[in-house]
Amino acid sequence: MAFFNHALRYPAPSNLTNQWGFGALLMSFFALQVVTGVFVGFFYKPDALLAFESVVYIINDIYNGFLIKYIHLNAVSFIFAFLYLHLIRGLFHCSYYSLPAV
Repeated sequence: MAFFNHALRYPAPSNLTNQWGFGALLMSFFALQVVTGVFVGFFYKPDALLAFESVVYIINDIYNGFLIKYIHLNAVSFIFAFLYLHLIRGLFHCSYYSLPAV
């Protein structure tokens, strides 16, 4: 409860909007992609003849394998969505200009 009270009263700049969170969301989904990719990689066989059977094995026979596989699958879509939103925000605010030398 004290954390939420502190978060509501936390001093932040007035130009800090929801658009600035896209980079953090992108980083979070990338980390989720790496973690689930390691778990899927334990059982995936990168062979042309065995790849489909290994995915079916992950979905059907591994405990919560379907969940890990679908989290891994959907994290890619969120990564691309937040990547585009993050880049569009940078282009909109002209973040690619360098600051003048002091």
